[in-house]
Amino acid sequence: MGNAGTGTGQHLAGVYFANMTATKIMHVPYKGSKEATNDLLANVISAQFDMVPLIPLLKSEKLIFLGVSSQKRLAYFPDIRTIAELTGINDYEYEAWNGIVAPAGVSPAIIFKLQKEISAAISTPEVRERLQSQGLEPVGNSSAEFTSIIKADISKYKRLIELGNVKAE
Repeated sequence: MGNAGTGTGQHLAGVYFANMTATKIMHVPYKGSKEATNDLLANVISAQFDMVPLIPLLKSEKLIFLGVSSQKRLAYFPDIRTIAELTGINDYEYEAWNGIVAPAGVSPAIIFKLQKEISAAISTPEVRERLQSQGLEPVGNSSAEFTSIIKADISKYKRLIELGNVKAE
């Protein structure tokens, strides 16, 4: 299974999948998604955990998406099943996220205003469509909710790094 490099989200998603499904997977790290994708298209590797850079290949039917690692199907790709649906392992969930952060000590009033404006922006049909077309699901949660997600993911990633015996290169 190729990925964008050791310790990347794609690598850890593969470690998590292998652990949850008791599947033996050979980790093949690349210097980026593009290199892994080229070898996937050339049948050098058998699979790749990735999403956004592969969307054009999905649309052109050069690749087949087997499943998404989120708990729910993606709004823009509702026909692609979740890995939980494919495997029957309902606990499998590996979601990458993008977020906006600010330096510690920023006024709560400014944080509130930023949250309000960002939530309003991602609620517009144009922005939602643009994000969803890239395989992203807009959320717009509070800073407390986002902080909770980050803390939970740090714990999860630490466990996956240990399970996969992932070493910095």
